[in-house]
Amino acid sequence: MPIAALTRTLPGLPPQGGIEPVSLRALETRLAVEAPPDGVLSPLFWQDGDVMEAARLLWCLEFSGPYRIVSPPLPRPGMVIDEVLAHFPGLDIALVQLPPPYGGPAGTPRRRAEGREGDGDAEPEGNEDGPDDQDGNDTWDGNDGGGPHEG
Repeated sequence: MPIAALTRTLPGLPPQGGIEPVSLRALETRLAVEAPPDGVLSPLFWQDGDVMEAARLLWCLEFSGPYRIVSPPLPRPGMVIDEVLAHFPGLDIALVQLPPPYGGPAGTPRRRAEGREGDGDAEPEGNEDGPDDQDGNDTWDGNDGGGPHEG
């Protein structure tokens, strides 16, 4: 269960309580029927959802506590916050960037072109390193300048 309902001593949260892992559906029930949590913590992406789904739920149910999003280091973390707030204004959100393994996998794998047929170990056609992958490791990892979506 990737989402946590927070009631623990953390910056900006009350000094009593604990952290309770919950599903998005359980969080919806808790927000709509039960006492809402003091805060909500989720990863940027998880197997069955993403930050936009959680933000939509929190916004629709008028959650007023802090919503914290955990992610690996990102080149432009403000873009995540701006995107969420553009759709769901007024949420108290912040991005908490943690290095792997806590924040998820490092970097985003770059798509490789397939080699020629019958050429098992051939290099992929084209320039897989491209201008964004300046350190040559086929992964945009924050050490490459720019970003994977700059053009």
